This record gives sequence, structure tokens and C-alpha cells, in this order.
Amino acid sequence: MITTQDQVTVAFTLAGQVGARDFPDWIARHAAKLGIAYDIAESTQRSLSLRATGAAEMVDAFALACSLGPQSVEIEALTFADTSADLRSDGFFSG
Repeated sequence: MITTQDQVTVAFTLAGQVGARDFPDWIARHAAKLGIAYDIAESTQRSLSLRATGAAEMVDAFALACSLGPQSVEIEALTFADTSADLRSDGFFSG
């Protein structure tokens, strides 16, 4: 987790059946509702890796919501990653 003036950035991966067509739009809607900026780092039929930035409690809520997902996906695991090694000195992610 990276903290920057009341904002945190958290990377997490959802494992399971995450390839449903409606999932990206569902994620975008929930991110907007919670005031979260996010990007999808990697996406396959079996896993989805995201980075989310916002207020700590909203990022936590976003990760939890994503782990529950819409009915069209089946999430088997939610794993958080340490992003501190990926953050460059200018505040952007490397890679």
C-alpha cells in the first residue's frame, strides 16, 4: 500500500472466473460511486489485477465489492500486493 496525502494506492488480484463481459463496466461503475481511480494491470479469463487509488476506506470498500462482483463472475480469491517497489519517485508505477 502506498499513502500520499490522504490517498492510498493498493494493488490487488482477483482470481476465479472473472472473464464476464459485464465485469469491466461493473468495476467502472463501482469505482465511480466510491471516488476511486483505478487501472487494470493485467486481465485473463482466470485473474484480474487492479491498482486502485483513493481514500483508504473507499479503496478497501472497492476491493471488497470487486471480490463479491456481479453474478456473472465467481471470485475464488482476493490477494493484495505490496506496490511500494513498483512506485517510481515521480509517483507513477513502473512497468
